[in-house]
Amino acid sequence: MDRPEIPVDISAIEALARDFPELGDAVPALIAAAASVVASLDAGGTLFLTGNGGSFADCLHIAGELKKSFEKPRPLAPALVEALTSLPAGQELAENLQAGLRAIVLGADPVLATAVDNDIDLRHIQFAQELVALGRSGDVLMAISTSGNAKNVRNCALVAAALGMVVVVLTGEADSPLSELGDVVIRAPARATAQVQSWHSQLYHAFCRAVEDTLFA
Repeated sequence: MDRPEIPVDISAIEALARDFPELGDAVPALIAAAASVVASLDAGGTLFLTGNGGSFADCLHIAGELKKSFEKPRPLAPALVEALTSLPAGQELAENLQAGLRAIVLGADPVLATAVDNDIDLRHIQFAQELVALGRSGDVLMAISTSGNAKNVRNCALVAAALGMVVVVLTGEADSPLSELGDVVIRAPARATAQVQSWHSQLYHAFCRAVEDTLFA
């Protein structure tokens, strides 16, 4: 039997739209992205994130917000609390650890990066190779590129599509090879890299709030 869909708490996204009316066109996509990630995580899936440079830093930032409490308390599951407290010195862990969400940043493994660079002739496939190893149908890939032209990010999105994953693209306002692959495309209303990245920060923080508000109501 299919799991019932969890209704997404979109109050944080609505607040973003009120504070920044210029982001209004991105709101439906932002809601769709949050819904896709909530559904995947609730079913035991994983959110993968990929990007270059400043977008890679944004991937790390998003994962950091999701893997521990962002703005709300995140109590551990009762079964885990019980299991920890039954172990020597586990009480302190049970009292201090926070529930996290499955988020993996592709490209954070330098061993794999150097092995791919050394062993495989085709360029721009490090992210794609890592996703081949870790990704599963039902997972979600958030691919971040300010221009949408990053070849390694696009190659990763191609693998995600082939694996049956949902592809969420966070990019600028221009059409691009990456945006063509997105099941959900969130567009910042700018083209200059710095401006796009500034908007991305607002967008992904609202996304993180919506996911947390939904799964830790």
